Amino acid sequence: MTPVVAALLFLAGVADALRDLSAEGSNFLPTRFHKSKSWVNKWKRVPSEYFGVPAFLVPNTKPLWYYLWLYNPEYKEAFPYSSTFLIFGTDFWHGCQTLFHICIYLSLFTMSFSPLYAGVVGIVAWRVGFSLMYNYAKGRIL
Repeated sequence: MTPVVAALLFLAGVADALRDLSAEGSNFLPTRFHKSKSWVNKWKRVPSEYFGVPAFLVPNTKPLWYYLWLYNPEYKEAFPYSSTFLIFGTDFWHGCQTLFHICIYLSLFTMSFSPLYAGVVGIVAWRVGFSLMYNYAKGRIL
């Protein structure tokens, strides 16, 4: 396994573990990274005295031109496309999910240049590398 593929798989394992910790509301992460608190970042909201608990989200009253009138979100977006393909920039969970997918796709793309990596060695390396880092990042391995 090349060092690039190993690094990508390790990074994917860490990103997936952090994504799970965010969804669980783990004390390991600051509260602003918890999925249950940060999901509102994609929407325009009226400021509140408590972080992550908006007074209310601003309803969207008209179709948005930049979606070509094909998609109409329920609330006004914080910035254009913040509830669709730019969602990775709005909260920690989606950022980790995007990093995880990029690392997996790049590692599979890199392994596809060699028939040996694309076969059994690639699958075993992916499972071992990813699983080790995932469990290490979740605190299951010292």
